[in-house]
Amino acid sequence: MMKFTVQAPNRIDLAGGTTDLYPLYLLMDGGCTVNAAVSVLSTVTFTRSDVPGVKIVSQDLGTSIEANEPSRLPRTGPLALVCRTVAAMWPPGPAKISTRNHAPSGSGLGASSALIVAVISGLLKFRG
Repeated sequence: MMKFTVQAPNRIDLAGGTTDLYPLYLLMDGGCTVNAAVSVLSTVTFTRSDVPGVKIVSQDLGTSIEANEPSRLPRTGPLALVCRTVAAMWPPGPAKISTRNHAPSGSGLGASSALIVAVISGLLKFRG
């Protein structure tokens, strides 16, 4: 059974937060942010499954979703960002993808970005 875990550090914004976001950077002649990685992690565990399709489990949100093909993953809701990423990089076989953000929701630590970095890294590894 194939199983591995990928982690990505969250970050703290030291200066310039949101100046790199559209449309603010248009008004400022470009944006600039200063960030630092912190030891608060986003963790994703990938397991080869015996059940066809993909099961995505969010441990911190206490919810999950299953689909047999990318188009069946929801584009809205609490797992939308992970579902869209998995749909774009569908694994080459049955998989269970378990996520956990160690940063509190709404903390501003870039947890969703770190989570997607871990998901993409793991999907690339899963695909060989």
